[in-house]
Amino acid sequence: MASLFIIQGDKSTHPLLRKLPGLLFIAIMTAGFLQLAALPSVAHMGLGSLTLAMVGGAFIGNTLYPRLQRYCDEGVNWSKHHLLRLGIVLYGFRLSLQHIAALGISGLVIDADIHFSSCLLSR
Repeated sequence: MASLFIIQGDKSTHPLLRKLPGLLFIAIMTAGFLQLAALPSVAHMGLGSLTLAMVGGAFIGNTLYPRLQRYCDEGVNWSKHHLLRLGIVLYGFRLSLQHIAALGISGLVIDADIHFSSCLLSR
């Protein structure tokens, strides 16, 4: 019976145990999107792991997640707040003005869209 309280987010349990289902959910989704992006047929279409994660996350968030929310909410919210912001910073380090200039205006628009939508979704 104690494990049921941990999974449902009993406030008397350790904070990490309350976050664990959501963190595992995020880890499984991340691994799945990375594996999907590594498939030659997907890579051939030019779809990277970031694009797949954004589209797949929006799809899962509107279909499957409402049924899992009571179990995963604390870990998913923690991930949105901390891990997403860390990811945005790390993604920003990969870019330089020379890279953006080489991509042209379309690259600049895509980069800005990714940054702004990530910031808006993390709130």
